[in-house]
Amino acid sequence: MNDFVEQTAIHKQNNPLDEALNLIKEKCENLPYHNERHIRMVSRRALVLAQHAGLTEEEIDLLFIAASFHDVIQEYELSEESEMPSFKKRKRRIGYNEEQSAKVAEDYMRDKGSYTDEQIERVRNAILGTIPIFTKDKGIIQRAFYDEKENQIQGEIDPIARILALADLDVSGIENPIISFIDAINVFLEDWVKKDSSSNNFISIGIKDILNNNQLLEKFKKFIDFQKSFIESRKQNLNNEVDTLLDDRQKKDLFPNFDKVKNLTSNIYYRWDDFINKLRRLGHEPRLEDWNNILQLYLI
Repeated sequence: MNDFVEQTAIHKQNNPLDEALNLIKEKCENLPYHNERHIRMVSRRALVLAQHAGLTEEEIDLLFIAASFHDVIQEYELSEESEMPSFKKRKRRIGYNEEQSAKVAEDYMRDKGSYTDEQIERVRNAILGTIPIFTKDKGIIQRAFYDEKENQIQGEIDPIARILALADLDVSGIENPIISFIDAINVFLEDWVKKDSSSNNFISIGIKDILNNNQLLEKFKKFIDFQKSFIESRKQNLNNEVDTLLDDRQKKDLFPNFDKVKNLTSNIYYRWDDFINKLRRLGHEPRLEDWNNILQLYLI
């Protein structure tokens, strides 16, 4: 059993994460971002935030179920890129994936037979609250926090939904800068596929594919540039999103890394050729140790 689950006694005999990870391994094992690692990290972040926010044992149980299952269904549509015939754009079925993931969580809870309809609805709403909303003035914000009809931040929000949304989207505030940057790279890698010559199936691209295609490399650079504004918007939205949930000290302690991640991203963008040359000199797909060694150089 995972060490961060051990601190929550309610899960010692009933661990939804194990069941969720089995589904992820079956359906999403080859995805660069929405995979087992993502589920584990979101679940860990959610439990840490819940502990500081003072959630009840019941709420922690429901939150952990929602975090475990929130991304177990990942379906995509492929679109042609006329300027890059060797690649296709992979677009997540936003909304549908969350709906189906919530249904899996509901089935899990009903199979256990110990959850009320109200508890199941709270888990369902928490998972649906992770659907991203793309706004003009606030950047990417999740549905748990945003009233689309009123075009403004929501008022009273279930703490379960609030914490899951924070744990899912605010990796750049919580995790160390290197982990955050690697996550961003994996998001980009998941957005593109190429045809595998041996199986004739479409598979995820790797860093070497980016380095060997100038058009894809330019898109990668633009994506890294976008990360600067994305991180800043997440930092600006945080005050409203944690209001009444965490005090100022907790917010500072739990989300210390926005500026560090933004600086790392900016340094890489403005020293782009140097960064790309380091990747080229590896001669293989970067491993975690390689990323650590390279990215450390841009943390200054």
